[in-house]
Amino acid sequence: ELSSLSLQLQSRNMSLPRADTEIKRSIRILQSFKEEPGEKMQMAQKMQETMTFGCVQLESNTKLKTLCAKQFLQCLIDNMNNRLCSLNSEQNAEVVKALSVLDKTTWPDEIRIRYIEKEVQLLARRFKLDELRAQRGMIAFVDGECNPENLKPLQVAVKTLPCSTAECERDFSLMNLICTDLRTSLTTKNIANLMFLNINGPPLENWQPKEYVKTWLLKH
Repeated sequence: ELSSLSLQLQSRNMSLPRADTEIKRSIRILQSFKEEPGEKMQMAQKMQETMTFGCVQLESNTKLKTLCAKQFLQCLIDNMNNRLCSLNSEQNAEVVKALSVLDKTTWPDEIRIRYIEKEVQLLARRFKLDELRAQRGMIAFVDGECNPENLKPLQVAVKTLPCSTAECERDFSLMNLICTDLRTSLTTKNIANLMFLNINGPPLENWQPKEYVKTWLLKH
């Protein structure tokens, strides 16, 4: 369950509200394991009863202390709850709630034209954006317009909120691929530029270098 959650959180299109939902769902699954053991736990219990692991005969060892499964699960659940943005502070809870209402799938069937106006104001202030522009964009979005121009700055800003360290780890791996033993003379600025192009730029096969080569030859 934790492995599956980790892979989901590493996705590049994972948003903060969706991550919050996925973690809460995993917490509920772990809580269910306290009442009804999972498949692997049931297999382990059967092995304990028969004292066999495949064709290997098991023996008791008094030196090994058994963990209380329910207590272990509860500790795991408590630690995951402490990491939830929506629970560890009132301010974070407001932001997560505001972010979640930007998703149309969470809207009720009937909504008024100024729906989630307060949430948009909160997010605009948080990201230091034009509140009036964000509100006008949200009104157009609620009214049925697809991807209003006025709402784009807020939508882009929302995507910058990380929900895991996966992207940071990818960047460190990329930096190690660029700055190798044979390219140690690269400056920090050049490494940063190469990383930026690799992460955000178009595919290399789409790049036409002829014009840049001409400019470099003329101006050095």
